[in-house]
Amino acid sequence: MRVAVVSSDLLTSTKRAVIAGLHGRLIGIATVPIVPRQVGMWRHLRSLAVYAGPRGWPRLALDSLGGRLARTFGPVIRPGWAWTLGGLARSVGVSFLRTSGTDDPALARWLSELKPDLIVSLQSHRVPQKLLAIPDRGWLNLHHGRLPDYRGVFSVFWAMSHREPLLYVTAHLMSAEIDRGPVVIERAVSVEAGATVADMEARMWTASPEIILEAVCRIESGAPLSEIVREGDRYFTYPTRADLRRATSSGLRLR
Repeated sequence: MRVAVVSSDLLTSTKRAVIAGLHGRLIGIATVPIVPRQVGMWRHLRSLAVYAGPRGWPRLALDSLGGRLARTFGPVIRPGWAWTLGGLARSVGVSFLRTSGTDDPALARWLSELKPDLIVSLQSHRVPQKLLAIPDRGWLNLHHGRLPDYRGVFSVFWAMSHREPLLYVTAHLMSAEIDRGPVVIERAVSVEAGATVADMEARMWTASPEIILEAVCRIESGAPLSEIVREGDRYFTYPTRADLRRATSSGLRLR
């Protein structure tokens, strides 16, 4: 099975593990900006600042600066190490494309020429129907939330603020509606006593590569998809200051 990856343009350990696990199947990597155009950078940064709070946002800024410095000076310090997704694509010998978003015509042309059987999505942009239709096996997405109960963003925060005892890492096929496609695999992660939202987010990311690669194997084998059916359908977006106050006043710690 021929697999392409479409990812936000930040290289993480999770993405390294997924790309390494796709060895022999991977034919290309394309990147899109971290923040979707429909969200906008200003709204994203403002929401992150609200979420992080006065004591947390300087750390986010320093982490972002540190990442930029690593990508700029890393190749000098450690030549031969892939510091970007483009570098990683070159190191494994597959096609690479940087785009302005999933609505970029260059992405449609690139995918049409590659003819992947499956696309693994490691990004948060909406995907137009014309792109969803390109691979025969669809687009496989990773979501940190039980579906369809916790569609949207900041799913770990919302689930913990609702005192869910279990969180879910979900691999599902994408559809035109966000987080509505059929579930391929879901794995429950227990919320540990005293765990913060940041603690659980880290645990979810640690579990993610194995789950998404297992989902790829399941799709490749032609095994039936999950028949999970649940009532309820909730879409969550960025938490407001009021949402955060309610959650923290009930004892939830963000970090």
